[in-house]
Order: sequence, then C-alpha cells, then structure tokens
Amino acid sequence: MVTNLYGMKMLAFKNLFKPRNVVDRGRYGVELAPTGLTVVHLDYSNAEKPIFDWCEIRDDSQQNWYASLTDIGKAHPYAKEPCSITLHPSFYQFMLIDAPDVEDEEVHEAVKWKVSDLVDKPIEDLVVEVLGLPADAYRGRLKMVYVAIVEKTLIQTISKMMDDVGLSIDKISVSELSLVEYMNWIEGYEDLDVALIQIGKDAAQICLMEHRQVYMARGIEISGEAQSEYGGNEEHTEDENMKYENVILDVQRSLDYYESQLGKPAIEMAFVFAAREERLGMLDQMSEQLNIPLTEFPFEEIVEINEFSTDNDSWRGREVLALGAALGGCHDRYHTAN
Repeated sequence: MVTNLYGMKMLAFKNLFKPRNVVDRGRYGVELAPTGLTVVHLDYSNAEKPIFDWCEIRDDSQQNWYASLTDIGKAHPYAKEPCSITLHPSFYQFMLIDAPDVEDEEVHEAVKWKVSDLVDKPIEDLVVEVLGLPADAYRGRLKMVYVAIVEKTLIQTISKMMDDVGLSIDKISVSELSLVEYMNWIEGYEDLDVALIQIGKDAAQICLMEHRQVYMARGIEISGEAQSEYGGNEEHTEDENMKYENVILDVQRSLDYYESQLGKPAIEMAFVFAAREERLGMLDQMSEQLNIPLTEFPFEEIVEINEFSTDNDSWRGREVLALGAALGGCHDRYHTAN
C-alpha cells in the first residue's frame, strides 16, 4: 500500500489488522534465509526505549524453518505478541523501474502491470510492493520507484508456518527496508548523507540516505570463499581481508553513482553492520579505501540490551535485520527520530 509515493514508507507484503488476542507487551522480529533464521524479541517494559530481550540464531536449511522455530519456542515460549518478518534477498526481486505516469493512488496497480513484462511468472502468482524515491532523486528529471516482488505461495507458506508455531504476523518486508529502519530511531543525522552497509553470511546490502529518506538501495553478492570465512577467527590477515574486496568495490561504485547519477552530495559517513569478528578486521580497511568515516551502529542508543537473557555469542551482528524488522513495528509505542 502506497500512501505517499515519494516519501520513505515501510514496504510490507502483508499488513494485517491487529488481531484481538495480541497483547502490547513486546514484539518479535524474524529474518528468514535459505541457510537458517534469526528470531529476536523486544520487551516494552522500559518506557524510554525497547529492551532487546533475547536473540536466537539457527543455521540450517529452509526446510527446517518450522523445526527451528519450534525449538526456539521451547526455550522462549512465544507470547501472543505481534511479529514482523524480513526476507532474505534470495526470496524476492528488488528492482528499480520508471514510475508510471499516473496519480499516486493508481501507482501500485500500474506498477504491477509494468512488472508483468519483466518477470517470467504470471502476475497473479506474485505479490508486488512499491517504494517511491524522493522527488529530487535523479535531479528531479526522472521519477523512479523500487519494486519488490515475491511469490504469493511463499507468503502463504510463511503465514501458515508462523500461525502453526504460535507467532502472530502483522508485517512481512524485505531486508533493505529492515536495514534503513535504524535511521528512524537515531537522533542527530537528519542533515547528513549516510550510507548503511550490512554484510551478512551470504549477502550484503548498501542503502544510501539523505534526510532519512532512501535514495538508493541494492544488494551485493558475496563470494563463496567469503561465505565460508564468515564469522571466523578474530585475527584477520591482509590476505583474509581481501575476500571482501568485491564488496568494497561495489560500495564505491554505489557511492559514485549516488553523486553522478542521483545528483546528491558525497556521502559523509557510513554505519557498518556485520558480525563482530568481521567488523574488527574491516572498519579500518574499508574506511581507508572508501575515504569516508565508517563506524559501528550505536545499538545502545536505540535499545536497552538485556545482557542477562541475550546470548552474547548471538550478539554478533547477525541479528541486525531481524531487529530492524521488529523495530519497524514499534513506532506507535515509542517516540522515534522519524
């Protein structure tokens, strides 16, 4: 649903009315990936900011999602609280297309028919959602939109699975939007051009933003060698750091495109989200090559971390997208920066 095409809005494949039996004591966030899943829980007992209550990560195949969720539910019995889900990029297409020349309320339907010429499946078998770019993107000469496309059967399968394990979905979104959600919670960056760089186990994302609005979002493929090294030893040699050279090059291309094609000022700083071991070896290298200040995101400014019930081995950066999904559902409960 698009209420304001050229402002940043949360894209959601499934946006339901709040079920009557859901209680407003907290919220779950779940990232679903081909190689496993991550579940986080936020507790609302702190009136100033949500409490990061716990995080569970399961490395397994997609076929074992149900078993993993069931196992997590035994350790942390699920309450009747809402749940936001974010999908791994392999489950959807995310593309940039020309915005149809129609009224805002007609854009969604017009985009669907435009997309039907770009995909190899019947449009009735797909769910299509739209994220509009700000009006000054591409110097105001082009009107473009990002389109996320996912198979309807996947949404149906996920919905049934979550119902079966006792989780109440109210939103299913994509990793790019779960990442940019962090900028809605942090103060003091309203006037900066900021890059968000998230490096996961088998995929990376970069989102470029100004005034908390998304101007560019894209995925970056991580090589098989880098995947096998993910979350490895804390000490990184120069050769080991080279495994992310393709990520750094893709980030640099994105920064150049942001200036040359989108007509925006140079990015002034970047937040890097990655597993703890990867961050230790990457920040200096990436900052030097990209020539912009890079820093870790200050999670403690937006959530209280319950160190007693959160497994520190899980608090490694791999919970970023699941946490972003959960935060996206908390705006009515907390005052946020945006």
